[in-house]
Amino acid sequence: CVLIENGILYGKSKWDYEVGKAFGTQIASIERTHQFRKLATSIVQGKAGWAYPAGRVDAERCATWALAQPDILAAVPADEEEARINRLTFRMHMRAGLRNMGLGANWAYADDMRYYPWPLPEDLLAFMREIMNVPPLHESFALQLASGSDTSALMHAGGWADATRLRLAVFNDDATARDFTLTVSRDALARHGWTGGCEGATFSVIDTAGELTSVQPRVQETGDGPRIETRLPAFSLLIVTAGD
Repeated sequence: CVLIENGILYGKSKWDYEVGKAFGTQIASIERTHQFRKLATSIVQGKAGWAYPAGRVDAERCATWALAQPDILAAVPADEEEARINRLTFRMHMRAGLRNMGLGANWAYADDMRYYPWPLPEDLLAFMREIMNVPPLHESFALQLASGSDTSALMHAGGWADATRLRLAVFNDDATARDFTLTVSRDALARHGWTGGCEGATFSVIDTAGELTSVQPRVQETGDGPRIETRLPAFSLLIVTAGD
């Protein structure tokens, strides 16, 4: 397993994950609660402060969006600084973990989420346990978004497959909702032993508030492989579960 230490706050980009994919094995990215807490505190208090420069800029992009969401803007009074910090910490931490899966990595230290009062959806926890035991689809062009690869601007796709299981994850790392089309290479799936498509698959969207919603994208079985089309909200992850 390739371990990426402190993925998002240390300014790791998609290229760090691409290097990990070259090894053809599982990738796990560590995200630590106390670091998000420290950063959320400095952002809410308007201070300069911790995080690597690239990580800080990237975190502020998400924080600006998160602080405008109803669960913080409307539900938490402006003078309740501690409550604002707690909720922002959770949302930024969620975004990092969901982004990992879109980049084809496992969310290491996800158990740290137990320190928050908002539990992770059981379906998401089950998905994370499963992908650690299914070979990743790290081959070039196995997953194709609009760019022809597994990343397209701020959209990222990860996949795992064997003879009985297909698991996919697509993350929208933008502050606005985005449409996407994902094609999964039939040849790559065949090399992993998966001969089906996405028939009977379940589709769910998880956001940084920790909410999981069942959805039904447009799914086509094409000559190139299964094709999925839908619209993803800001900073949210689509997970696809097919097979056992």
